[in-house]
Formats: sequence, C-alpha cells, structure tokens
Amino acid sequence: MKKILVISIVILAALTFVGCKKSADDGANQQPPAQGQNDQAPAPAPQNVGPPTVVEDGKKPVDHVTKYFDAYKDGRLEDAFKLQPAETKAKQPEKDFIALRKGMPIDDYKILPTQKTGNTEIIPVEYDIGQYGTWISTWTFEKKDGKWTALRYIANPKG
Repeated sequence: MKKILVISIVILAALTFVGCKKSADDGANQQPPAQGQNDQAPAPAPQNVGPPTVVEDGKKPVDHVTKYFDAYKDGRLEDAFKLQPAETKAKQPEKDFIALRKGMPIDDYKILPTQKTGNTEIIPVEYDIGQYGTWISTWTFEKKDGKWTALRYIANPKG
C-alpha cells in the first residue's frame, strides 16, 4: 500500500511540475499578432467642433491674432474666446477659458516672424504671464475658398 501511495505522490508531483512549467512558457512563447491582425477598437468619432473661426473679410491672419491678444490683454475675454479656433473652443467651455485667463493676465505680447507656405500661415506669438513665465502660442491658419480660417493654436512655455 505504501508503494502505491509513493508512486501516486511522485506522479502527482510530476504532473504539477509539468503543468506549472507549461503555464509559465505559454506567455513567454506568444508572439504578437501580425500587423493588421490585432483586434483594435474603432477610432472615436470626430468631435463636433462647431462652425469654423473665419478671419474677417479684408483682414489677414495676423490681424486676427492681434485682435485676439488685444482682447486678452484688455480683459475682454468673451471677445478673445470667440476669436479662438473652433477646435480650441470645443475643448474648453467659455466660462473655463475666462476663469483661467483672469488668473493669467498678460501685459504685452509680440508677434514673431510668420511662416507662409501655400495656403497655410503659421503665426507665433510671445507673451509673458507673470509668475508663469514667457509663453509662445503658435497659430495655424488655412486659406480655403478665398477665406482664412483659424485651424488651431498651441501654447507652450518658452524655452
């Protein structure tokens, strides 16, 4: 009887060892799926950004940016909000925009040399936000059907 018990324990131990080793190897030997074969979630639907922000007739993109920064500097934040690109307005409600800008007033700004390529114009603007330091906002405009549209702006600390 002891012999059967010892053999059973040895077989059980061997099966346990083989089972554990196989489980550990399963993860190590897996290869990633071939390109284009992995199940990805569908891309999110495009965000509704509302009507585009178009530069006034007879004005240039630099005039639009100047109007925005004058409004920001003068504390006319409702006006400044409306001049932002539609993409930016969609990301931040007007009340949040106003609250944030009230806490980060600017005294002055400087429009840096612009870059115009075909129907695209990029306008960098440097401004100081007191304790938050000097920042650069880069505005991108596109001319389509004879009208300039503010596509986006990106603000980053200078340096």
